[in-house]
Amino acid sequence: EGFNIGATCVATENSVPFEYTADESDCLNGDPVNSYCTIVNNKDPVAYPGEIIRFDFEDGNTNGWSLNGNVVIDGILAIGQYSLRHAKGSESERSVSTVGYENVSVTMQIAATSLKKNDSCVAEVSGNNGNTWTPVVEVGSGNDNGTFFDGEASPPGADDNSGLRLRFRATGRGKGGYCYGDEVIVS
Repeated sequence: EGFNIGATCVATENSVPFEYTADESDCLNGDPVNSYCTIVNNKDPVAYPGEIIRFDFEDGNTNGWSLNGNVVIDGILAIGQYSLRHAKGSESERSVSTVGYENVSVTMQIAATSLKKNDSCVAEVSGNNGNTWTPVVEVGSGNDNGTFFDGEASPPGADDNSGLRLRFRATGRGKGGYCYGDEVIVS
């Protein structure tokens, strides 16, 4: 409202997702008011020294992850970025090869919303085919405001392993509350 005929505008993006660069070129050329333009967020082709593999789910897929229960990509950016959303009693798991690598370390992030008293969200890693799991980070009731917490672990058996296993899980029963797994880095 209030624009003169022939008025133009530009558009920019205030918050670009981590490790992405905004291509705003379509929106900086003075488009007519009441038209549209497209801003594209492109994944940065940054190489991280020592990194074996990274999962950030920003591409919107779960390729290679085994999903058990109510697990989906949170595509509505409920807490600021795409992540694996787990309802109570669900889990996701992925196998990664570290063959040829030593001093292997795993970093994982997890966040939670609306947990009940004894519910928790757990990120963990196994170097022995899932016989035992080493916690990387855990979030419980009281820290369930959607803030991501991260942790790091170097479990026994992580080096030179063809099947290092990564897992997110949401404990608890009933309805309500979610766990969000994200930013998995094996280095």
